[in-house]
Amino acid sequence: QETFFKQGIQSVREVYDYAAALGLRAIYEDQGFIFNGVAGFQRFLDAVDRNVGAVADFGNIAQVEEGVEDFIRAFPKHVVHVHVKDLIPVRKEEIGPGCLETVNGNWVREVEIGTGTVKIQESIDLLKASGYDGYYSIEYQGKKYEVLAETLLTIVVYKLKKEMKGIINQFDLIVVQMVEINYLKNYNHQWCLN
Repeated sequence: QETFFKQGIQSVREVYDYAAALGLRAIYEDQGFIFNGVAGFQRFLDAVDRNVGAVADFGNIAQVEEGVEDFIRAFPKHVVHVHVKDLIPVRKEEIGPGCLETVNGNWVREVEIGTGTVKIQESIDLLKASGYDGYYSIEYQGKKYEVLAETLLTIVVYKLKKEMKGIINQFDLIVVQMVEINYLKNYNHQWCLN
């Protein structure tokens, strides 16, 4: 892991410097076990020594068995984009497509937003209190449905409006990003809702 960490940091510096030379800012999305979570991201920040922006991903941080609210509290000024997801714990006999293994060998799976265990309202409140005024990308990469991706999107948006009335009104603009792997490989559709 240490070799990977050092190689990763060098690569990240190169990407950040290249982007900066073009007048752009690269941002980091928490993934996996090494740079993920509060301690992992702090170590990453200290080592990379660049103006790092971060995606607060409501689901990916579960890989290190932390909640996104912990990440937001620790790094509020680094958050420049948000991925909203919801998860549930999964028993080993239920493991399948869309499941993620955690650092401790547990498993989670994405579910429709508002039906899982992620502290969505608390996390959004923390983001707003920190001054975050950017986009919220709603991601759902759940289990197989016998519908087309457009229909699945309609279901998720309907559930958001119905079950999360307080949260949906907090977004000035919602960017919905859908991936329905069972029907359209690499289908990535963004919808803007008012």
